[in-house]
Amino acid sequence: MACEFYVLMVKRADGNTYCDLHKTTGKIYATREDAEKGFGVNAGRKYYKVVKIIGMLGAEYDDLTHGRR
Repeated sequence: MACEFYVLMVKRADGNTYCDLHKTTGKIYATREDAEKGFGVNAGRKYYKVVKIIGMLGAEYDDLTHGRR
């Protein structure tokens, strides 16, 4: 089963979003609301944006893609 979580990710100058977890604040939030509150202790909306990420176990991904990567 996949689950969603949210991170505060550095805004890219070109506007694109990539799954660059090393460019986050290092915190994972369970809800969008919690992530929005995270702006209060970080550099703020000028530099970060809330990004939803879907995660699943590797075995589940393999089942979903029938073993193809």
